[in-house]
Amino acid sequence: MRTRNRLFAAVLVALLLGVAPVYGQATGAITQILPPQVFHAEGELIYLYEMTWVSDASGNVSGITISLDPRTVKQIEIYPDGGATQPDALYDFTLVNSLGLDLLAGQGLNLSNTEGRVLAETDKLFIFPGGTLAPTIANAGAANGGRIRIFVVK
Repeated sequence: MRTRNRLFAAVLVALLLGVAPVYGQATGAITQILPPQVFHAEGELIYLYEMTWVSDASGNVSGITISLDPRTVKQIEIYPDGGATQPDALYDFTLVNSLGLDLLAGQGLNLSNTEGRVLAETDKLFIFPGGTLAPTIANAGAANGGRIRIFVVK
């Protein structure tokens, strides 16, 4: 009963914040750290959405979407775990919209498994009109993981 109440509370908070995981035919797992951090930088209100991921036995994470209100994405970072859950070398990260387009345009392919990477850092990476995004990991090796950080302004 207590676990169900915590799950309900997490989903309710996520819905109120405009960000919620959608569950379906998923492989691997992505866990969003709630609530998003909010801070001021250079006169803008920045929201930081953080997620941890763990690949399935095939080394993949897919079929999991997150919902976002309309935002401007400023920066995306991805960090591999270390030690026993360190991803395989040259793993791939894509951020796919509802039309199947990788919004990173290939910048997340062939990633290092020893250091994090800022995939885009510009004044405005892209304007997201709202809807779902599917963070997808491939070729990471079985049961490996990492962290994704998405910085946005509203």
